[in-house]
Amino acid sequence: MITINEFLDNYFERFLTGKDKIPFKDKVINQIYNPLYYMKNSKFNFHLKKNFYKKSDILVPFFSYRSDHELLIYPVLKELSQRGFNITLIIPRNACNSINLIPLKDSINIITFESLYSSRFLYLKVQKMYENELKKQEEEYIKKGFNKFYIKKTFLKYAYDYLIAQEVIKELKPQLVYSIQLVLNPGWLTVLKENKIKLHLIQHGFFNGNEHDFIGCDLVYLWGDYHKSRLKLLDNNLKSLVVGNPKMQHIKSLFNEKQEKEGKNLTALVVSSAESFDELEMIEKTIKFLKHEGISIIYKLHPSEKKRKYKKWLNEKLVLPNEINNQKMIYPLMEESDIVIGGYSTAVNEAAYLGKLVIRIDYTNSLNMIEDGIKKITSLHELKGIIKGIKESKDKEKYLVKQNKKISHYLFNGEFDAATLIAKSIKDKLEMTQIKELTQINKMNGY
Repeated sequence: MITINEFLDNYFERFLTGKDKIPFKDKVINQIYNPLYYMKNSKFNFHLKKNFYKKSDILVPFFSYRSDHELLIYPVLKELSQRGFNITLIIPRNACNSINLIPLKDSINIITFESLYSSRFLYLKVQKMYENELKKQEEEYIKKGFNKFYIKKTFLKYAYDYLIAQEVIKELKPQLVYSIQLVLNPGWLTVLKENKIKLHLIQHGFFNGNEHDFIGCDLVYLWGDYHKSRLKLLDNNLKSLVVGNPKMQHIKSLFNEKQEKEGKNLTALVVSSAESFDELEMIEKTIKFLKHEGISIIYKLHPSEKKRKYKKWLNEKLVLPNEINNQKMIYPLMEESDIVIGGYSTAVNEAAYLGKLVIRIDYTNSLNMIEDGIKKITSLHELKGIIKGIKESKDKEKYLVKQNKKISHYLFNGEFDAATLIAKSIKDKLEMTQIKELTQINKMNGY
């Protein structure tokens, strides 16, 4: 019997009860967990052919795909392909035209999500697995008070993931899987465990709360020593390796730190993390204050947010339509800005690493779990003092930037090329596996 109890009883419980109403989490449930999501949103009905499969040393299921996470994956694949490894990447069809993928297209095998999900035969298998093996478990969770709507989607999604992973692993026979996370794909985790395939993950964001996204992982690649100390508190048994952040190393090589504006002509980039309504209230107060001080505003939405969420702000003219930005990449906006302000957002730390003046706002003292060294502003009075100091003295601004840069090294180790370090680690692991397999074969043959 296939079971997902360990996932439901731990990481997923707050989603399945329906108690967690954070907008980003709702989107995860409504789109990622929807078993027919890819079929409904596919313009064409792709069917996976056997010749799509190519035996691979390394499999990369890019879950959950986000364009701003590509540089955590693709530079590593480039390094691995140059070392002669066969690689298969699974991505959504709309990601196939990414400029970041161009250097890889001729050296790796690519399969789309849509081609995996839209098979009629798969749908029938899912129904059979659900009725024969999962429905009874689902009913048990509903009796415990779990939300019926969420629990059914989760069990169906589990069946889809399990059957797809089973087919892919059977055909590709990978020795190792590299990805961002599979915590939202317990079906994949089950299949990897059943087939004893190693899973290496790379950190894709900060984990300052009581949870991390590395469930089922054999090795996690971390950005800096700060994250290693945090992970040790959460799970002392999980193996990790500090390598740096390949995305931020690439961005920094292209980034323009030059501060061109002086005096009162300041621009503030205010960043949403879509984390809570408390944060929205803090940001609202901050924007009102900044505008009162004559500072230009760019309000960057989280990738999961839409402009319509801020209809009230627009109606009240707290922000103008041209001040709300939902473009995919935040880094050009950082270049345009003098100050980057946010609450629970990785972008604040990234901006510090890139040499920008950053301010973390925490008027409700709700970010006590974040101990990354960046100064937290707990009142508008404090913020006013910093803004006044910046306006009156460039030395004050330079001092704050310098302090944040020192801290950022603890968050994003950067002495060595991160993509190269990850590729070397994977290469060493695969070679070690091959040596063990040869040793076992020799023993069986009496050598």
